Amino acid sequence: PEADGSLTLCWTRRARGSWLWEDTVELPLKEESEAYEVGVGDPDIPLLSWETQAPELALNASTMTSLQTDHSGQAMWVRQIGTFARSLPLFLTTIT
Repeated sequence: PEADGSLTLCWTRRARGSWLWEDTVELPLKEESEAYEVGVGDPDIPLLSWETQAPELALNASTMTSLQTDHSGQAMWVRQIGTFARSLPLFLTTIT
């Protein structure tokens, strides 16, 4: 959460099939492009979702006010959008 009421969500991307982080060198993505779906509610039928090309999403104060009013208590999650499928959802936070 930011002082102005906005929210910045960040996560660490992982290359599929590469679980070791040897030599602390960034692993190649192993996908045609980098993309993520961030959603609210059930990942199978999200109430709201956003797509981003970077491992972060910034929601302004107005959006956060709407989310708190309309979706308080709902989970926010992220899924990596792969070439052939989407990853399992990763829980990020609960809207409060």
